[in-house]
Amino acid sequence: MNTLTQLMIACLKIPQVGPISVRKLLEKLPVPQRALTDFNEIKRHAPRHFKWAMEKGILDRFIWQDHIKKAQEELLLAEKLQITVINFREITYPQKMLKLHNFPVILYAKGNVNLLNRAHSVAVVGNRMPTSQGIEHVSVATKYFVQRDFVIVSGLALGCDTKAHQTALENSGKTLAVLAAGLDQPIYPRKNVELAENIVANSGLLLSTRPLKDRLYPRFLAARDEWQSGLSEGVVAVEPESKSGTNITLNFAHKHNRPSVILDKSSSIQKQLLELESKINTPRTVI
Repeated sequence: MNTLTQLMIACLKIPQVGPISVRKLLEKLPVPQRALTDFNEIKRHAPRHFKWAMEKGILDRFIWQDHIKKAQEELLLAEKLQITVINFREITYPQKMLKLHNFPVILYAKGNVNLLNRAHSVAVVGNRMPTSQGIEHVSVATKYFVQRDFVIVSGLALGCDTKAHQTALENSGKTLAVLAAGLDQPIYPRKNVELAENIVANSGLLLSTRPLKDRLYPRFLAARDEWQSGLSEGVVAVEPESKSGTNITLNFAHKHNRPSVILDKSSSIQKQLLELESKINTPRTVI
């Protein structure tokens, strides 16, 4: 069992403690693993949110040991379910994510974890109820990037996401689905259970930032949309609607300094994809 991963999971169980707070704690701890058995290590080096939890009485040595125990149980369950738990200090963690401000310190993966650091990846996302032309645009875009050895990233939602994953598989490409609940939870939407199984069976990957036993809540969907951008070098959007997950992904692409395109039927799709690929291949600062 990776004790550093166990420590990070335990920290994230503390109310108000997020990825940045965990990273700050790790920077201060001389030997992080000592904190698993010595609560005084936490007290001595606690960043602001840890101190707040102790002041509020929601973190003490007994509560801490319970968090440690639950983190251990989670890792044992992950091993049983063949789910790989990756902390941000491991070489398998997607290196492009480390350049973002608030990246998750723990990832949960099922399938081919090598996809996380493949040379090229692009998110293909869009409307849950696309037009027939929208479906065709997803198919063309996915085939274009599969032929150039890009991993196709999407969110397993109905409509455009489903078509992107399916098209990647049909063309012997690799695809990664970002999910919004724990990987031990039922696949959402239920219509895509078989698709999720096919992704894993064909050397693809299911990925989540949510711990095991975390059920799906609407607020988790926005976080999923954020990491579709974070895991990609660019974003292709098809028929986005206002206040949709697609627009959330596009907004994060702008924040992450990832190039993006909303496919426009008024001009050549191939030309738009070529322009996006050119932008992806142009060196830029990632934030």
